[in-house]
Amino acid sequence: KSSIGTASVELKYTDGSTITSTHFEDFEHDDVMTEQVSLDRKINFISITGDQEIIYALYDGKDLNYYVEHRGARSCGNTICVFDWMGTAKSKLVYDNPIYNISYNKSDNYLYLCVMFSQLSEYKVARIKI
Repeated sequence: KSSIGTASVELKYTDGSTITSTHFEDFEHDDVMTEQVSLDRKINFISITGDQEIIYALYDGKDLNYYVEHRGARSCGNTICVFDWMGTAKSKLVYDNPIYNISYNKSDNYLYLCVMFSQLSEYKVARIKI
């Protein structure tokens, strides 16, 4: 058995409130319950960006078995879910081509996408005006 250790942290929330001196106790590795991961388990969000009002999350949705069968395949999706900071789903954007990464730029109000155009077999940067 080996100990993980202790740490004190301060958590800050978007509304300005904080939780201070949260303390994580030592625990033994043997005390941790483990679960065997099933190959039909879904991959969820693979890229997240946003600002103080909205979160954009790129959803993969493929199961682990897909990545076992396609070793070396990079996670991608074509659905971007839009949430507020309370976790409420606001909308979703569905794109025709695989998206590998997303980034929001508040100064120009664009959501940038790293997209694979399969007919060209090359990556391109696309953008969506938000």
